[in-house]
Amino acid sequence: MEQRSAKADKPGWLAFTVLRSDPLVTFSTIDTGRICLNTILEEVPAIAEAPKALHLLRPTWHFERTDTIELAREITRARALVPRHHFLFLANYDWEASLVARTGIPAITANDGIFSDGSIWHPLAHSAPASEQHGAVYNARLEPVKRHELARSISRPLLIYAKSVETDTDADMNRVRSILPDAIFANHHFSGDRYQILDRKEVNRLYSLARVGLALSAEEGAMRASSEYLLAGLPIVSTHSIGGRDRYYGFPFVQIVPEDPAAVAAAVTMLGERHFDRHRIRNAFLQVQAFDRHNVLAAINRAGRTLLETGPLLTDFTPLVDAMGLFMPLDNCISRTRFLLANQKHADEDLGGA
Repeated sequence: MEQRSAKADKPGWLAFTVLRSDPLVTFSTIDTGRICLNTILEEVPAIAEAPKALHLLRPTWHFERTDTIELAREITRARALVPRHHFLFLANYDWEASLVARTGIPAITANDGIFSDGSIWHPLAHSAPASEQHGAVYNARLEPVKRHELARSISRPLLIYAKSVETDTDADMNRVRSILPDAIFANHHFSGDRYQILDRKEVNRLYSLARVGLALSAEEGAMRASSEYLLAGLPIVSTHSIGGRDRYYGFPFVQIVPEDPAAVAAAVTMLGERHFDRHRIRNAFLQVQAFDRHNVLAAINRAGRTLLETGPLLTDFTPLVDAMGLFMPLDNCISRTRFLLANQKHADEDLGGA
């Protein structure tokens, strides 16, 4: 099999972390079928040298319309590199887990929402004047797949956005600005119209200025911002979607509407006028999040007993909290991994090991 080790073929950004070292447990992302773990195995030999390991693999995009054959090939490649290691696919929803399991890859449902950190995302008191408040906030990259045009009937939507690694953010902003001329582009608004990264404390503050959170893409991963909205106490207006974000939408403070700007705006108005208690929204989500976290932790520990013939791998969910928020450039990820491994003799307890 051809070895895809050329620099251009390696992921630019990825999430990878070591959860414990003995036995080795890692968490890493899958980018459009490409297992980022394979790059780490090539760059950090200490990972491959572990006598046994369980690698938790997390997709950044759904697999419902993606050929799972490429994923199976990547797993085969990984197994060739580390034949004594095992792999567990963390799907966003049950159907995705079923699709992946059919390829012979062990899979469980572990929705993106369980990784969101409630200590970061939480309701804040409304202290801003009405002129600084917004009917809706949309935290999404300024890319066509996010369908910002569906917000064009909303007055002054507040937009938060990460810089795209695939497209020109300034060009994307100009395109969205032509669609939403009265929108507030938060990452440019406070920095002289230059793009500025907003830390999560500031993003949480901006959530508090909106009455409703928007989720408008037709397909993606589970959409991390969706669970952030709920933890911050925001009702949600969503379109029908593939990717798993609707797992936590069975509440009266969530409306799923047709792909129509008027329908989106009407739902925003309706939910905003109901004045939901933000702490009740948060607590409702925390209950289902805790339930799913318990089940996922139990499944990971069962995998440890079955595949690695060991006791519980993780004593609680803490090491996995915010694991999806660890995206960083490849070089930074490699340096961080080497640092973690170099300090493992004293770090297993901190990382959740027994």
